[in-house]
Amino acid sequence: MSLPKINFFGFSRSFDFTGKMNGDAGVNGIEIKASDDEVVLAFKTFPDKKVAEVGVHMDAWRLIEEAVKKSLEHKKEIAVSKYDPDRWNKYPDVTPPDGSYLVTIYNKVCGTFVTTSFYSEALGWNDVLDEDVKAFRGYPKAYYGGEE
Repeated sequence: MSLPKINFFGFSRSFDFTGKMNGDAGVNGIEIKASDDEVVLAFKTFPDKKVAEVGVHMDAWRLIEEAVKKSLEHKKEIAVSKYDPDRWNKYPDVTPPDGSYLVTIYNKVCGTFVTTSFYSEALGWNDVLDEDVKAFRGYPKAYYGGEE
C-alpha cells in the first residue's frame, strides 16, 4: 500500500562507517509505503528524485509511534502550562515572567486570600513565601468608563 507523498522541506545526511558525514541533500517530501511487515520512508527531492530510503520493521515502527506519542504528550503539558495573564496560573506549575501580580496565598494562620506581590526569577516572590503561593495572575486592565 502506497500512501500520498508528504511535502515539506528538510535534509538527508549520509555518513561513512566511521561516522564522518560524506554528503547531504535537500528533501522536499517523503513517500510512505506500508505493508504488514514494514514501513518504508522514501526521502525525495525536487523534481521527485529519491535521495534515501529507510525501511523499518512494523514492531519497531510501533515503538517509534509510542515514543513520539509520549514525547508529544509532554509538549502538550508544557503548552497548557504557559503563563496566561488573564487567568489564574497554578504555581509552581507555571512560573511567571518578572513583574507584579495578584497572588492567591494559603497558609495555616490566615487561610486563603489574595494579595499583590512582585516576582523575580532570581529572587522568587517578594514579601510572601514561595510555598504559600497557590496561583497568580496579571492585573486586570484599568476601567476608563463606557466599557463593560
